[in-house]
Amino acid sequence: MAKEKNEFEVDLEKSCDKYRVKKGQSALAFANMFVIGEMLFTLAIGFIALIFPLILRNLESTNVASYVFILLYMTGPVHGILDTIPNAIEVKISFKRINDLLEQIYNSKGKEYDELFQYEGNNINLKLNDVEYFYDNNDEKSFKVGPINYEFNTGEIIFIIGGNGSGKSTLAKLITGLYAPSKGSITLNNNKISEVLLNENYSAVFGDFYLFDKLYGIDHRGKEKEIQKYLELLQINNKVEIVDGKFSTTKLSTGQKKRLALLISYLEDRPIYLFDEWAADQDPEFRLFFYDTLLPKLKRSGKCVIAITHDDRYFDMADKIIKMEFGKLKTVEIK
Repeated sequence: MAKEKNEFEVDLEKSCDKYRVKKGQSALAFANMFVIGEMLFTLAIGFIALIFPLILRNLESTNVASYVFILLYMTGPVHGILDTIPNAIEVKISFKRINDLLEQIYNSKGKEYDELFQYEGNNINLKLNDVEYFYDNNDEKSFKVGPINYEFNTGEIIFIIGGNGSGKSTLAKLITGLYAPSKGSITLNNNKISEVLLNENYSAVFGDFYLFDKLYGIDHRGKEKEIQKYLELLQINNKVEIVDGKFSTTKLSTGQKKRLALLISYLEDRPIYLFDEWAADQDPEFRLFFYDTLLPKLKRSGKCVIAITHDDRYFDMADKIIKMEFGKLKTVEIK
């Protein structure tokens, strides 16, 4: 995960340098336009003062002087308006950035960056202890998830089922560290862990995932044949190539993007995998591959696999099934 962050920071620095250059160019362009405007204004005054008397011989000198004084008087207000426009735009942008930064600081308050948690071998025990999450702490009638007590272990496939609004996605965000519990705690191998470090043990594909155009933190060298094999298996080899750790394109259909995200999560090789309705909009062949091939393979590799799903046809592939109803968790017997 640290390598992934470092590579992302390098790309971010490049983007910042590009932005700095572009901003300098725009400032220079505006300055040039301002100078040109000054010259045109000066030429206009000179034209009135020197050329008008030659063209309009009946024009009295007092009238010419009046026109010149009027233009000179207008110079200050016009310059003030022109100067205000870019300043107002910059103030608006800066104000928005400050608010975004304050919101990020507020959201990250209380998240400590401990030493990287080291789990023993490949054995994972993720435990939820009376975990609750409130969407509005000040409203007693607001939707609440929990209290939840449950364990996720290595070598298991756990399906999470339930209707819309039952709390499935909230539970997924709690166990991956995207949400901090309002009450209770989450432990990994009996160690209390911060949300920041918890999500470093996950490889997840959520329903509203974002697909980067680079394999951040993934050592792809030596895996070219394996990557090509899965690109062909997922039938996106004719759409996407991976060159120097970058995708040739990410302009794909939703189903193709999800298949590419699935490949990335597999290559990340984390101890816990979470899939949020991955097969919902996939063709039957890819749905079969997901449930019948990929999930069992991850299980055999010693991974903990958690999948939110509605595909009751494949419920027999799970070791455990839990159901969310109105924010409460119930276990379901597998027949």
